Amino acid sequence: MNSEIAKRFYVLLSGTFLAQAIGYALAPLLTRLYTPEEMGELNLFLRVTGFLSAVATLRYEMSLPLPKRDSHAFLIYRQSFLITFYVSFFFLLIAFVARYLFPNWSVSTGQIAIVFVSVAFLVVINLGTNWSIRVSDFRAVTNQKLTNSVVSNGLKWLFAFMQMGGWGLILATVIGYVSSSLRFILGYRRLKAQFSNLSSKSKTRVLLREHRDFPMMNLPIVLVDNLRDLLIGAVVFGFYSAAIFGSYSHALAMLSLPIMLVSGSLSQVLYSQLASRSNEGKRMHGFVLKLIGVLIALSILPFGALRLYGQEIFVWVFGSQWYDAGRYAELMTFWLMLNFIFSPLAVVPLVLKKQRYALFFSICSAAIQVGPFVLSYFANQSAASDFEWSLTLSSNMLAGWFVLLLIVYLRWLSKHDEKLAHGF
Repeated sequence: MNSEIAKRFYVLLSGTFLAQAIGYALAPLLTRLYTPEEMGELNLFLRVTGFLSAVATLRYEMSLPLPKRDSHAFLIYRQSFLITFYVSFFFLLIAFVARYLFPNWSVSTGQIAIVFVSVAFLVVINLGTNWSIRVSDFRAVTNQKLTNSVVSNGLKWLFAFMQMGGWGLILATVIGYVSSSLRFILGYRRLKAQFSNLSSKSKTRVLLREHRDFPMMNLPIVLVDNLRDLLIGAVVFGFYSAAIFGSYSHALAMLSLPIMLVSGSLSQVLYSQLASRSNEGKRMHGFVLKLIGVLIALSILPFGALRLYGQEIFVWVFGSQWYDAGRYAELMTFWLMLNFIFSPLAVVPLVLKKQRYALFFSICSAAIQVGPFVLSYFANQSAASDFEWSLTLSSNMLAGWFVLLLIVYLRWLSKHDEKLAHGF
């Protein structure tokens, strides 16, 4: 509890806790001001922008903590913005061509524009976060999360009284991204001035090739994960109903609180620590095993309560229209408990350079999660009871899959330590 990783984790956790506490304190109010359908519109928007922002930098932002010299990391940082410009232009061109070819398409030019504005500032946040992890400036990460939470949740409450509906939820979210990215923008400008004499296209190309595992291996993993979420959103939103998707996505967001609060912060710190241990030739298996034990102990009580009393908790906290969300929460509990334990270890393939295996695992995870929803719809034509059957099957299969992956990752770390012991 007094280790360096614990101290850094406390910094991240404190800011993340405050940021999430604001959102979850307002959630019972917002769920009485917005309908499940409007929440569904917001969550579909989040999945689209999440997919695009993950692709925009080709995942080079994840490589920022790895170079030994800050100057080399900054070259990647700067080049990532140029990559983002070209990738975003490509997707923007596709969007407007689709608008021209399909004039009855319900997505307007204004909606396309707000999506790409959101993506631009999400990229700034992603790059700034990973640079902060590199320099161990975890307070910058927590401040960004806190600012985003205060601004976006405050505006959601305000826009509800202005009766802006789902559009108000989306606009508040985008303004939160803009305001919380300002510190990272200023930080980048300071770095640009510090490295003003650093200009080497050849060195940048060498660095991009050195870290090519991120676009070649990590990017496909993220594509699969985000396409999975986007596909589930489209299937549930389009095949079943916007209300079912709103209830499902709200339940998923509420159950993901421990994952965002603890595992999200912990994975950022763990990435920094494991990268350092790898560079210094230190062992990692026992370190990670202790961490897993702590996460198991932390998960039993909250997930157990949700499994037993999910419906009652959701109706009491969020209102009677969220009864179905409570039912969906009960069905997903065991899967998300395993996800809470496993999610910090997602950085292990990055450090051990085993991203090609992680890609295969990600494809399997996506197929397991999406398959039951698609098969159930085409077999039974979208009844709500069939959605619950699909959710139960998908969640239980994913829980078993995470247990298997946990064993595999621990075996990788054990083999890594064995090689160190033999001087390899």
